[in-house]
Amino acid sequence: MITLRSSRLCLDCLPRPVPADPGLSEHLLSLFHFWHQTQGEAFTSATVRALGRISAAAAELVPLEHPECPTCRRAWATPFACILLDLAEELRHCICWPDRSAMRSALTARNAAIEGDRVEVDTFSRLWLRLDRPASWRPAVEMALLGNWVSTLGDGTADTHALIGRLVPRVQAEHRDLQPLWDRKVRGARTILLGSPVGDGLVLGDLLVTSTTPEHVVLAEEFTDLRIPAVLRQLRPSERLVALHWARPGSTSWSEAAARVIALDADRLRGTAPFALGERVRRKLKRLGARHTERTSAGSGTAR
Repeated sequence: MITLRSSRLCLDCLPRPVPADPGLSEHLLSLFHFWHQTQGEAFTSATVRALGRISAAAAELVPLEHPECPTCRRAWATPFACILLDLAEELRHCICWPDRSAMRSALTARNAAIEGDRVEVDTFSRLWLRLDRPASWRPAVEMALLGNWVSTLGDGTADTHALIGRLVPRVQAEHRDLQPLWDRKVRGARTILLGSPVGDGLVLGDLLVTSTTPEHVVLAEEFTDLRIPAVLRQLRPSERLVALHWARPGSTSWSEAAARVIALDADRLRGTAPFALGERVRRKLKRLGARHTERTSAGSGTAR
């Protein structure tokens, strides 16, 4: 990818490559321009110097008198071999510019996402992100391309591997966030809505063993009789939990409700007998309920 910095340098060096040979053709000038854009100034300068040395060596050579002689051919080719070996050694220390084809494709796909071009976005997803079903990933890819990943590229020297390494986690995170809760997996198992049809006009909720729904659990704490909260406020927290568990559907006895509370808070209720706790709560509720009724009746009589 051509950056503004490389374009300015190319405009400076294109008319006069460093060092320039007056005999360079337009084809070589275009080739140097391409090298400067893709490989950098060090690569271009080393190559130009090697070509100049080859031209100078070729000008001093005379045609071979005995072309079939191996010694003569070796002596004729030795100067060129030395120049090429020197060039190879110099190019090994040149830092080549990274491959930016993925960056160019990502910026093109980003503009396509802004303009609503789905085909270009899906092409980028298939070729660079290796997504087999780009249509289903399109919203996530568009969100990732429109994110702030451009600011993380720094001075633009990120190569293809670094760019894809930044985009893939962003696409996966966006895709996960866009998935409905009932399409996600919990501990390897996928959740299903209770309203999902199962045939014969039935839904999954009709096949449940119990008719208790999450709404029943939430509304279990709501009381229509205002006397109940007034009595429950006079109980200890553990006693209040026993009363609430006993009031829930499916509870058969006070001992069972007390056992559930003890299991939930084993540290504080260690050593407590379920029967004794349940019986204490039952008697306490009966006593507090009778007292509350008497006070309410007395208050009503005084008001009259």
